Amino acid sequence: MFKAAGIITEWMDYHGYQEYPQQYCGFERTVTVLDLIFNVGPDAQQYFKGSSEAQTPNLPHRLVHASLDFSE
Repeated sequence: MFKAAGIITEWMDYHGYQEYPQQYCGFERTVTVLDLIFNVGPDAQQYFKGSSEAQTPNLPHRLVHASLDFSE
């Protein structure tokens, strides 16, 4: 279906990335970056590989509902 419409699909392997707190028990890797943003908000950049700010943040297990502004 996507190929017929000229849409290229890519699959990513996120094994090896640091786990982050998600709304429900356990950790689900097969989600989009939106899951990361909605769960940890502005701290999401700390979970990106190669980030100079990569560290283990001390975050509560909660769902973040906020407008995000990553500009500096």
